[in-house]
Amino acid sequence: MDPRLAQIPFPYPESVVADCPDLASLRAVIKRLPCCATNAAGTVQADPLNAVGVGQLADIGAALVRRDYRRDARESDLAQRVFGREPDFVMRKQAQAGAPSTWIRGWLAPIRFQGQLVYVAQVGRPVAGRFAPRDDPHRILHENVDEARNLLIQDMMYSGGLDKLGFANGAGEALPTRPRTTLDVATYYTDGLRVVLFFSTRPRSLSDVDLLDCVPYLEKRDTLQSGASRDSRQ
Repeated sequence: MDPRLAQIPFPYPESVVADCPDLASLRAVIKRLPCCATNAAGTVQADPLNAVGVGQLADIGAALVRRDYRRDARESDLAQRVFGREPDFVMRKQAQAGAPSTWIRGWLAPIRFQGQLVYVAQVGRPVAGRFAPRDDPHRILHENVDEARNLLIQDMMYSGGLDKLGFANGAGEALPTRPRTTLDVATYYTDGLRVVLFFSTRPRSLSDVDLLDCVPYLEKRDTLQSGASRDSRQ
């Protein structure tokens, strides 16, 4: 694990931390989180917050590093603000030949679940994927943010550090007819779901990971697909 990650988390006063004793209360708090990051002034909507991580920082960091994510903040990352601050950490998974691939921008949230820290994150990848220029400091978000989120799920399943996962609402309206505009004049569409990943210390195999029936992901997608307009580019 990158030792610089030990400098996180952001120290919230105890008076503002929501302590969730069960999954129902955690889902309710996650749903009330902002749908998206903003610019520094809070006046322009930025990328959607489509993932939540629950667990000790060392366990989350170890799972990411095992899947080739490394700490790597760019100018475009630091322009994104949640809770009025820049990301607490930015990690990127490098594709073949060192090309930039999936990124994770994370912020410690004022939430605890059964004593565990809770992070909210934006998972995305650049337009052109692994073919994007390596030295370009600006990254335009690829419109299919759900695919980037699902690729993270696969990575964490294979990391050996995932205990359980589920989905929660809160990442914006489901499949808007017109894609939303972000800071970098990119557009995106989403099913509106956040993945909630629970991390553990001891290694776990794929068969050990518990799938929580919080928001039925497949049923929701089937319903949305049948009613989506062509303009949504699903």
